[in-house]
Amino acid sequence: MNHLNTLVSASTSALTEALFLLETLSDPLSVPILDFLLRHTEATLLDLLIATGIDTETLEMQLELLVQTKAVTKYADWYNAYYQIEIPQIKKVKAIATKLALKR
Repeated sequence: MNHLNTLVSASTSALTEALFLLETLSDPLSVPILDFLLRHTEATLLDLLIATGIDTETLEMQLELLVQTKAVTKYADWYNAYYQIEIPQIKKVKAIATKLALKR
């Protein structure tokens, strides 16, 4: 009985993570961010503020969600935080989404 609970819990957790990933990447606020990062590979918060027109607080929150999905990574130096798109993660998500669409 305990093994069944563990399997159900793990499946539920994986499904929750997958839904979070898909919802975050398809969020209308994520689209311009991801589009800019796809074209430029790396950007600072200021770059993204100028390019997207999203207000600072909202942009920071959306970037943190994208970092949680591992589709975007963040690193900092003494002056700026930089955001980079993780192409392998995006390709993986695209492949999964394509398979799901084909099963419809």
